[in-house]
Parts: sequence; structure tokens; C-alpha cells
Amino acid sequence: MSGLSNLWDIILLSNTFNFIVLAVILAVIMRNLKFGDKLNSLKNDVINKFEDSKNTKAKAEKDLAGAKDKVKNVDTEISERIELAKSQAKNVSDSIKEAANRRVHQISDNVNKVISAEEKAMRTALNDEVAQASIDMATDYIRRRLSENPKLHQKYIDDGINELDKVVL
Repeated sequence: MSGLSNLWDIILLSNTFNFIVLAVILAVIMRNLKFGDKLNSLKNDVINKFEDSKNTKAKAEKDLAGAKDKVKNVDTEISERIELAKSQAKNVSDSIKEAANRRVHQISDNVNKVISAEEKAMRTALNDEVAQASIDMATDYIRRRLSENPKLHQKYIDDGINELDKVVL
């Protein structure tokens, strides 16, 4: 028995026996903790995440293609809008110029009318002054002639009466 006991001591002290015991303990722990199921669950999670990333990549590529399609015509649209803006700006500019020219002509016409009215007023005033001066000169001339020749006074009175007699009422 001593040989058997020695053999038993050698087995207990050997690395192989320790490894086998450790392997059995790990197998029991893994079976009790359902390590395989958890490992499969982790594997499935990795597969799902990989599939999700593939789907996300495909969606991103599709979005990129759509964005490229939208951007493809941006230069043309920008050019069209710039041309439209230039055309509208030219129309507004022409409209402003036309309105300004009309206003200038209107002001010029008004100025000419005012000048013409002032001219007429000045002519009328000048004519009135000349007429008044003529009347004053004629009055002075008649008074002087009457004072020089008193017989003319009676002659003018007689002529006036004769003229009144000719008037038919």
C-alpha cells in the first residue's frame, strides 16, 4: 500500500492531475453559468452590430448619391438665379431712370410755365407803367396847353357835348 500511497501522492502532486481538476471545475462552472449561451449571445450581438453597420453604410451611400444628385445642378441653378437677379436689377434700374427722366421733364415744364407766367406778369406790369406814364404825360401836356390857351378849354367842352349828342341811348 505504500506503493499505492506513493503513487497517489505523485498523482496529487503532478501537473496533469491539477490541470484535469481545473478543467473539470471550469466545465462545471461554464455549464452552471451557461457560458455557451452567453458566448452565443455575444456572437449574435457582434453579428447584429456588423449587419447594422452594413445597413447604415448602405443608407449613407444612398444618401450620398442623393446629395450628389441634388448638388449636381447647383451650378446651373445658381447661374440661372444670378441671371434672373441681373435681369430684375436692370428692369428696376431702367424703371428708376425712366421715372427720373419723367420727373426732370415735369420739373422743366413747370419751370418754363413759371418763367412764362412771370414774363407775362412783368410785361403786364411794364405795360401798365408805360400806359400810366403816357396818361400822366398826356394829362400834363393837356394842362399845360390849357393853361397856355384858355380858349382850348371851351373848345374841348363843346366837342365833348357834341359827341354826347351823337350817342343814341
